[in-house]
Amino acid sequence: RFDDSIALHRDNRRWLSARDGFEVTTTISELVSELHDALPRWCAGCGRRADDCDGNCLPQLDPPRHCPVCGRKVVVTIVPTGTTTRCKTHGIIDTVIEPSHF
Repeated sequence: RFDDSIALHRDNRRWLSARDGFEVTTTISELVSELHDALPRWCAGCGRRADDCDGNCLPQLDPPRHCPVCGRKVVVTIVPTGTTTRCKTHGIIDTVIEPSHF
């Protein structure tokens, strides 16, 4: 476990960064952030990798049909007040509340 108050820990971290050129993470939140940023993103309209899609596959007012985290098809619940999108793996991923047009 990394303890910033211990000089040896700080020196080891500095040495690892200088020797290998890697970003050394020392907290769980830093690690989660690094891993999240490294994961591929998926198009919410067609389910392809986001870098392979031009973004024109989802009409403007349609709710997402695929999970942006894993690319799986999602369950979309449409009610008069908006939509809720739920992925089987990631749970509720998007909730949009539209103003009523009454």
